[in-house]
Amino acid sequence: MCQNELYFNTITPSGEMNIIIYRDSIYINDTAIKYPYTLSGFSISSDKIFLLQDASGKTSDYESCNLNNISAYSFDGKLLWKIHEIINEKRAFGHMNVYDAKTILVKEESLEPQLIVDGHEYLICQSVYALKFIVDITKNKLIKRWSNNW
Repeated sequence: MCQNELYFNTITPSGEMNIIIYRDSIYINDTAIKYPYTLSGFSISSDKIFLLQDASGKTSDYESCNLNNISAYSFDGKLLWKIHEIINEKRAFGHMNVYDAKTILVKEESLEPQLIVDGHEYLICQSVYALKFIVDITKNKLIKRWSNNW
């Protein structure tokens, strides 16, 4: 293993996975997901992997940030969607996590329980300006958007 890679093994409902992460690509078992940008994070659901592209631009100006910097891929490397296709906005994101239905209600205390479907998985993404989005990744649908500052 070289200095700029991370290797781990995990088990999901889809089976065992060996994952190797480089700055510009991820290998799931023997399938490569090449990514043309520097990765700053990833998260794994039961059937998808979410890649977070580094949002920083050349300056601190928001206009130079990399927008729509979350992508969803299947475990066989197929691009499923980019975040703007789900939220219908162009945003730069700095953080994301995948949660199951039970955990998201604990993590997000202000979330209305009637929005959450048992057995579904959710992606919480936070933009660089503190807007939060919760996406039902089982249905690929935005269920809530709000600001931590309001």
